Amino acid sequence: MMKQLKKQGIKQALAVLLLGLMVMLGTVSPIQAAEKAAPAKNITMTIGAGEMLVDDKTVPIDGAVPVSNNGRVFIPLRAVAEAFGAEVDFDINTYDITIISGNTTVVMNTHASLYTVNGELGWMDIAPYVNDDERTMVPVRFVSNALGYEIDLKANNSTIVITNKNAK
Repeated sequence: MMKQLKKQGIKQALAVLLLGLMVMLGTVSPIQAAEKAAPAKNITMTIGAGEMLVDDKTVPIDGAVPVSNNGRVFIPLRAVAEAFGAEVDFDINTYDITIISGNTTVVMNTHASLYTVNGELGWMDIAPYVNDDERTMVPVRFVSNALGYEIDLKANNSTIVITNKNAK
């Protein structure tokens, strides 16, 4: 039994070291590493801030900050979606963005206001865009509604609280 416990401890230590190495090499972001444990329940972001509060932890936002643009609040899609445990894929050839969260698949394009949720066509009044740091920025209300999250804009629309109603 001691040998089994020792082997298990070694395996856990190796897993932690491997994950740390992947973060350092950039193959896994700190947000991706953190979310493997459990998807977030709440994310709080502030326009212009380079950090977000994921449940009770402050996490840096890589390459983008929430912005207000033409009266709309845009958020960095990957940082938020992955913190909630969703998978995000960007096709550089077609500019299609695919987000998979549980049983919901959202497909949108950075050059169009059209999107689909589980194959059903919809329209946004403003399209997502790619910022100067090559991060996809999406209208917060659209992406939150499409994925079934609740949104609360506070303090003159400068603070955004997104809640995943399905997180445990």
